[in-house]
Amino acid sequence: MGVRGGSCKVGEKMADSVWGPYLIDQGRTPETLGLWLGTWGMGCSLFGSVVGGLLALRLRLLHALALTACLRVVPHAAQWALAVAGDPSDAAIIGVTCAEAFFGGALTTVMFAFMMSKVDRRVGATHFTVLASIEVFGKMPTGPVAGLVGDHHGIVPVFALATVLSLLYLPLLWSLRRRL
Repeated sequence: MGVRGGSCKVGEKMADSVWGPYLIDQGRTPETLGLWLGTWGMGCSLFGSVVGGLLALRLRLLHALALTACLRVVPHAAQWALAVAGDPSDAAIIGVTCAEAFFGGALTTVMFAFMMSKVDRRVGATHFTVLASIEVFGKMPTGPVAGLVGDHHGIVPVFALATVLSLLYLPLLWSLRRRL
């Protein structure tokens, strides 16, 4: 279960690890990126977490997880499209950054709510900690992999791979749906 939960975040981690360096290569200043990625991104992530919590309350958790996982692919595809087009506008960068942070926050909240719903209540804290650790450790190698792919093949394949990895998570949800 935790490995499946972590796999939806692999594409996200891969794209996130190169998004800032890509934007610096596109001529954006670290100060500007601090505002866009840090301040606005964090605000959008927190808002996304609230929306994810509301979805987790109002929908069956697996449905909320599927919805947020599907929506999470959109900003990855947009990052890929911006990298292909080159020289993205400030408005496009801000829009993609905010969408990425919003959907990432929503997905994280729903995914952790789903994991919490699956723990053995007798050892809940321990079980959840193991699942959360698998989620974190499962996506750790993606930063270095993104760097290697970017160094050898350019930035476009990194965003393409991040998008594909995010899409590959969706059939896992389908198989989980049948088991539950």
